[in-house]
Amino acid sequence: MGTVGEGLGTGEGEGQAVGVDEETNTFTWSNSSWKTLLVSPPSTELIVEERNLLSVAYKNVISSLHAAWLIISSIEQKEESRKNEEDVVLVQDYRSKVESELSLICAGILKLLDSNCVPSVSSSESKVFYLKMKGDYHRYIDEFKVEEERKEAVEDTI
Repeated sequence: MGTVGEGLGTGEGEGQAVGVDEETNTFTWSNSSWKTLLVSPPSTELIVEERNLLSVAYKNVISSLHAAWLIISSIEQKEESRKNEEDVVLVQDYRSKVESELSLICAGILKLLDSNCVPSVSSSESKVFYLKMKGDYHRYIDEFKVEEERKEAVEDTI
């Protein structure tokens, strides 16, 4: 079994590595074969199974980080209400790290969608699928960005 990048969009492999990751619930961003797609785009449009695996892979990574961000934000609010400045600083630092990782992953999938996936589609079903994915990731970005960055995220969705 080769890497996903070798088989995706070529009709070979059909995302086997990521499929195994998904089935065994062992998908992690750091060892993801999907990163290959950011460097070497598929030569043809992804088939439905590959497209779904791509969506699930990114959603799994984002979901766990998003859940962590929600919990950290809640802890931060509790510590602020307790006027515990020392812990607030620690929690804010950790929240910032999670936000950076969320930003990086969202930017990666948005870049992949804009440069590789959307331009290669031939069916309206695929185009709608990818545009919905773009909307989802812009929504994630909008949730944790503030002020000017939030305005940019909102404008990028249009």
